[in-house]
Amino acid sequence: TIDREGTNYGTLQVRVRDADNFSNFLTSGFYGAFNVTTDALTWDSGYINTTNESGVLTYYFDPVCSPLYAVGSHRWRGGTFNDTCYKQGFSSNFTLNVTGQLKNSLLTPNYTNQFNSSNNILLRYNITSECAAEGALDNVSSTSIDLLASNGTWTTCTPVTAESTAGGGSSRGLYNCTWNPLGHKQGNWTVIINSSLAPTYNTNSTNYSNWFYLRDVAPIAGVANVSPGTGGWSRP
Repeated sequence: TIDREGTNYGTLQVRVRDADNFSNFLTSGFYGAFNVTTDALTWDSGYINTTNESGVLTYYFDPVCSPLYAVGSHRWRGGTFNDTCYKQGFSSNFTLNVTGQLKNSLLTPNYTNQFNSSNNILLRYNITSECAAEGALDNVSSTSIDLLASNGTWTTCTPVTAESTAGGGSSRGLYNCTWNPLGHKQGNWTVIINSSLAPTYNTNSTNYSNWFYLRDVAPIAGVANVSPGTGGWSRP
């Protein structure tokens, strides 16, 4: 398994024999190539290398976003290629797995927003892949929102609702939760968004420290208007 985010190499190796020469292994300097599927079926354009002194071809494979190597299982193969002494011949197919990275992004509330504890707070965020080509993810198996008060008190916002529909569209990858802050600590609150979609993506926990401010303000009474303003009950 190879993590796709960042630079992470998986070592792919095949050792090449000469089938016409008592199956002896090749020596150094013979050309070969590797292919890895970009999805479940399509081979990439390939990587060319030469054998070492033991007849081994090596490819340090780094799955990237462009061209996109999709998350999940891939096939790979290696063998002789474009060599003047040997015809082209690839190994049987082997397998490897590519793991992506979930990304959480809080949309609302905005940083430094202030709220009265008597009003509900909408927490809305999206979850995407680290590769722009894969974009927003609707099928995240587990996601939650934790809230941390300035005094170290934890609470959780439930339930979290996926906004996406079967047709996708503008709501793709969007999730929300409405939190009732009544009775909770005044002051700064930190938002932590958690998401998980194993085994194809690594989990993510994103911390938005001291993101909004909660205050408890008593309602302010206005000046009462009375009509008529003067006069007694017996006034004609």
